[in-house]
Amino acid sequence: MFKKTLGWVVGLWCAMLAFFLFSSGSFISGALMILVGALPIPPVFNYIVQQEKIKAAAKGKEAKAPNHAMMSVFAVMASVGLIIFGASSGDDKPVNELAEVTTMTTLPEVAETEWYSGGTLHDASAAMWMLGSGDDQLATAADWTAAYMGQENITSMDYMKIKSLEVVACLNKFYQEQGVDLVEYPPQKSAAVCMALMKYPQKADES
Repeated sequence: MFKKTLGWVVGLWCAMLAFFLFSSGSFISGALMILVGALPIPPVFNYIVQQEKIKAAAKGKEAKAPNHAMMSVFAVMASVGLIIFGASSGDDKPVNELAEVTTMTTLPEVAETEWYSGGTLHDASAAMWMLGSGDDQLATAADWTAAYMGQENITSMDYMKIKSLEVVACLNKFYQEQGVDLVEYPPQKSAAVCMALMKYPQKADES
């Protein structure tokens, strides 16, 4: 009776943790938590034991039934590991949203003269970035793109302009969808995330 009660308690515990993980955006960890928590629940455990007996009988061997109490202990230990993993795995919603907006639809219109110079938004907040002109955004993105990719990966100015325009489009769509109050995701940091998610070639480490 104690083992069955323990199985139900552990299953409920894991279900609560799974809800927490889902609500925090850690969907993989949450799904794994549900699977782990189901193991010690009496109906599931009995099914596992029954399957072991069937397999053993088919092989003409004696079935080795799993230990119900040990199954519950395993579920508790696994749940702790999943909580730690879910909290540190970076299932970060803003970053996930940035991953979604890297598939751009339209690029901003900018002037053609000296498009890569005169950027002033390097240290701007998200709100300041969205108030900036298309020319200023592009020139600033050009500096970030050049610093991220390095001269060895920029084959032409046209290529660099395309990459810079993609960064501008990524940032603008991100802030339009998520708002400009994301203090922890300023344009400079978000631009680096955009370039990484769009798999821009990165300059070699000079160290």
